Amino acid sequence: MPEAADTDRPNRLPWPPILYAAVLLGAYGLERFWPLPAPSELILGRALGGLAFCLGFAIALSGVLRFRKAGTPLDPTGIASTLVQDGIYRYTRNPMYLGVVVAYAGLGVLLGSWWLILLNILMLFLLYALAIKGEEAFLERLFGDAYLDYKRRVGRWFGRI
Repeated sequence: MPEAADTDRPNRLPWPPILYAAVLLGAYGLERFWPLPAPSELILGRALGGLAFCLGFAIALSGVLRFRKAGTPLDPTGIASTLVQDGIYRYTRNPMYLGVVVAYAGLGVLLGSWWLILLNILMLFLLYALAIKGEEAFLERLFGDAYLDYKRRVGRWFGRI
């Protein structure tokens, strides 16, 4: 395994869990004090929301399980011990983030919360700016050409996207 200096980290703060909590709390607060009309009152819409929630949860969980199997830390401020490229990581470089975004979108539809849907979109951009950008730069420093090759083969979100 490549070594990183003790001071070299992908991020100083664990942005992903902070953002996840902020979005849920923000949506809850906005729904209570400034509710918007529900995005879908249709049973089919709610069923699709539930399906998206389950799919997102499964994608995120598969990323977590693959990291655990590889023995690399889940902590977004931690130093990766392995460049995981198999399992769900053959299709997306960020299955945990992708999974949460899909799950939150589904939850927003399921609960009829425009606020959750809108804040989830904002979270997508913040995840990139605050977490992914630093993580990718760190992984390039840590794994060099192996990570650059992986980036060429696998898209950030899904496929080549």
